[in-house]
Amino acid sequence: MPGPGRMQRGPSLPYQMLAGVVPCPAGWLVASGKLIGIQVYPEEPSVSRSFREVLDAIPAYAVIAVTLPIGLPPKASRRGRAADVAAREILGFPHAGAIGSTPTRKSLAAGSYEAARKANGGHLDVVTWQQFGKIREVDEQIQPYMQRRVFEVRPELSFFQLAEDEVLKHSKDTAAGQREREKLLLRRMPGSERIIDATLKGVRKAHLIDGAVSLWTARRVVARAVVRIPSDPEWDDNGLRMEIVR
Repeated sequence: MPGPGRMQRGPSLPYQMLAGVVPCPAGWLVASGKLIGIQVYPEEPSVSRSFREVLDAIPAYAVIAVTLPIGLPPKASRRGRAADVAAREILGFPHAGAIGSTPTRKSLAAGSYEAARKANGGHLDVVTWQQFGKIREVDEQIQPYMQRRVFEVRPELSFFQLAEDEVLKHSKDTAAGQREREKLLLRRMPGSERIIDATLKGVRKAHLIDGAVSLWTARRVVARAVVRIPSDPEWDDNGLRMEIVR
């Protein structure tokens, strides 16, 4: 129940809504679930046109686990933020490559790859450049107070946690890797097939798998069972904690 003087968006419900949110060509994949007691019940996933639409959903999501950076470094670095470095150290080779180096806020304003790379200290991988629009969208919308319910996650770190701190055998980009991750999800989060077997225009199987494991991490946030990386996070110039949870 909301406290005195606090407004509630939508009706009072006997459950909490959680969401794993993944950028995709169609917009933003939202893998949602209802938390009843200690059990999360995955729902059919959907696509939102904007990140603002996800934040403004009614009923509001109690936790949103998004697979993009929250908090951007003030200075360019080849290795990115302390959170990026620590995440790679946990995953090790070859999965560490799934964690890109977070670009500076200044570089997001660039209109071309070359200009963005120059603004980012001469370091910018193409995959991160392709995500600039979505990273910019999150950065424009997120405020420090929102970090009580909006958390940065990375699917490979979530799968590492899901596998009880064991490195997965196969790359996420292979058929064997997808099967390995699906099997883990089905075992640890019953009902996750509602997400990973869905068919949505502009959404690939990899997006659905990432959304499902992000929802699982959102459940861990509610249970206050997450591991924060790093344990003593940096803060950016906008007052945002630069951390990843798993």
